[in-house]
Amino acid sequence: MGEVPVALVVPRPTVEVKPSELLEHCHSRLPPVKIPRKIVFVEQLPRSALGKVNRNQLRRNLSLTEENS
Repeated sequence: MGEVPVALVVPRPTVEVKPSELLEHCHSRLPPVKIPRKIVFVEQLPRSALGKVNRNQLRRNLSLTEENS
């Protein structure tokens, strides 16, 4: 059992982007195993005290989002 790729996207306020456009972009540049199965738009990515993206918090947030869906 492996992990399923998910794209967490922080859109710019002035740019409107559709999940289908992002998936099309991924299909043209990534191998099939790396193409996200789901795209989730978020306001911001959680960061650690050092300013790095907190991947553990991202996974927890994604799990909570999926439970509430």
